[in-house]
Amino acid sequence: MWILRDLEAVWSEAGRQSIRIVTGARQCGKSSLLERLAPDFTFVSLDDLQNRQLAQSDPALFFETHPGHLILDEVQHAPLLFSELKRIADAQKAGKLSPRSFWLSGSNLILLRKNVVESLAGRASSVRLHPLSVAEISSTLPDFPLVQSLLLGGWPELYGQSYSLAEAVRFLNDYVQLVLERDVAQSAGIQKVPQFLKFATLLSGRAGNLLELSSLASAVGVQVSTLTDWAGALEQMLVIARLPAYTSELSKRLIKSPKLFFQDTGLLCRLQGWRALEPLLASPMVGAAFENLVFTEILKTRDHALRDWNLTYFRTKEGQEVDFVIDTGSKTLLLECKFSAQNTQYVPTPESARKVFGQDAPIHVVTFAGELRRLREQSWQVPIRQLRQFLLDAL
Repeated sequence: MWILRDLEAVWSEAGRQSIRIVTGARQCGKSSLLERLAPDFTFVSLDDLQNRQLAQSDPALFFETHPGHLILDEVQHAPLLFSELKRIADAQKAGKLSPRSFWLSGSNLILLRKNVVESLAGRASSVRLHPLSVAEISSTLPDFPLVQSLLLGGWPELYGQSYSLAEAVRFLNDYVQLVLERDVAQSAGIQKVPQFLKFATLLSGRAGNLLELSSLASAVGVQVSTLTDWAGALEQMLVIARLPAYTSELSKRLIKSPKLFFQDTGLLCRLQGWRALEPLLASPMVGAAFENLVFTEILKTRDHALRDWNLTYFRTKEGQEVDFVIDTGSKTLLLECKFSAQNTQYVPTPESARKVFGQDAPIHVVTFAGELRRLREQSWQVPIRQLRQFLLDAL
């Protein structure tokens, strides 16, 4: 079963260019989405060795062999195609070739971005596809126990079939091996794979906290500069994300280091070693896992709705904090994460935050369950299944 994605805005916007690129983590649903939304396009996978060999040996013949509108999947396997795509795009712009459109997708974003920057800069538009959001899962599968999404993450395959939790763990184990050991390590030229995997595991224990690589160098056994490169590779491959700190001239007491999050809670919890839900829910780590889930829900809402939101966190050196600050340029929204929905109380805005965002800036409390309800004046409790709509309405 495929859960239809709510991405009409993304599709319409990207359709303005003849060459369009959909990026996203491996197995987030890029190929399935393109096949569903572009039925008039011919789907060509470069995982197929014959297609790949022709694309690499004779790109011009490849495009003659595959006329019309094309979806080129796993296109990073044939880097020589990009220069031919550049030639086609320029010829179409000059009116020398009949118009045809191309959708490009690939899972190795390190290689894909390198080729796009070198060959297709200014000639292609790009959109980002995330794994399934909580809003998509809850609206499409209303009887699904949503709390399991902490362990499963947003991978469509785990919701489209009757997976047992043990099978989901095996899927995520395979995903870790495929993405970390093959995609990231090989593409970034990482030689010390065991240390790299240990680094990724240690990072999972710091999700929701400040990213301070110097504290990990001795535990991993490599220099900080190496960890910086490794973290950059993980970020390029959409495994982790850094949430920047809010900065303001109105306060000189703000923390400046970024916070660390994972792009998917299923991957996060698998690296942390969780195999069942109950131990996680009883663990002190559940709060950080839920904050990570809220982070990814905000990103998915922003990117899939094509909103220009700046996302940061606010923390002073004295410890006053706001989990998420969403700024549109004209509006600012403050969010606090509370996993438990029982007896949710109003959270007053810290004095340092009121000085920056205004005396009337309320904090909205995102909980896992519960109902959308007013806490006080303009402050709301927002269950995560309704967070997407709340953000779109508020911003």
